[in-house]
Amino acid sequence: MFLAVAQPAPAAAGPSEDIAALVNQERWAAGLLGLERSASLDAVAAAWAQQMAADNEMHHNPDTSEQIPSGWRAWGENVAKGYATGSAMHTAWMNSPGHRANVLGDFTDIGVAFLVAGGTTWGVQVFAKYPGHAGIPAPAAAPAPPPPPAAPAAPAPPPAETVPEPEPDTPLPPPSPPPSAVPTPAPSATSGAPSPTATGPAAPRGIPPSGAVSDGWPFAVLWGGAAILALAAAVVAALLIRRARGPMRSVRGRRRAEPERPKGRA
Repeated sequence: MFLAVAQPAPAAAGPSEDIAALVNQERWAAGLLGLERSASLDAVAAAWAQQMAADNEMHHNPDTSEQIPSGWRAWGENVAKGYATGSAMHTAWMNSPGHRANVLGDFTDIGVAFLVAGGTTWGVQVFAKYPGHAGIPAPAAAPAPPPPPAAPAAPAPPPAETVPEPEPDTPLPPPSPPPSAVPTPAPSATSGAPSPTATGPAAPRGIPPSGAVSDGWPFAVLWGGAAILALAAAVVAALLIRRARGPMRSVRGRRRAEPERPKGRA
């Protein structure tokens, strides 16, 4: 039986809504169905929160089984005091094994009250299981956001431009032809000197300055030798003539002396 007490102003619906939502999140995380929010159970929870505030004492409601709607198969209750927010009160219940067992128990409905009175807060949870109440399934998971579009492939670098090598200003001379062997002509009968070869010293005057010796050089040698012989013959002839004439004297200012005739008898 409830005592008549002054009715304190109930707190905003926010904290009780937070507590009911957090209970279902815990149940869904454990693979259980969520609990349906029952207005009848909310009324029983709110009345008992007011009673605790009037008594200034936290304790359980001994008449819960008679005050909740009939037809239940099981019921449970959690009470708390002195937590500033619904989230803090829920955390305290989940950290207590007995209270946690009620939050995750075999129930289908829930009623919640969060009251600010007497300079503190009062909280009540009422759980019940009713036939025909299947509970609330977990909401479908939101689809994963599509992956960001792949970045376009970087274009392939253009092929490197081939820069032709600059040509030299001065044309290069053509390559020298490979050396060829030139047969050495046989020595002539009038010249005992060996004929020059392509690898010998520079050719004498009158011989073409090339790697090969001209075919006309023996005739030039013969003509030179003949000239030398002719000059030598002329010199010898002049000496012989001079010896035949006798000694000569100067004729300047005098008549040339005639050779003396030998004397003898006529």
